[in-house]
Amino acid sequence: MEYCEFYAIDLEEIKTNPEITEHIIKKQALLESLIQGYREMSEINQDICQEFLSCDDCEAIIQLEIEQEEDQE
Repeated sequence: MEYCEFYAIDLEEIKTNPEITEHIIKKQALLESLIQGYREMSEINQDICQEFLSCDDCEAIIQLEIEQEEDQE
């Protein structure tokens, strides 16, 4: 059902066209694998972002110091 909703496949069409059902069954494992991979990558990306947040803060502080020095000149 989720596959049908995601791809907007009409359930009546599946009932009358067995090739669609076969295709869904064949691709379901691949789709679930892709979804799991995206979940895992999102967690990794969040970890990477957390590591770089401090770098962004440092860069912002350095930029502020540069601007303050320029204002004093």
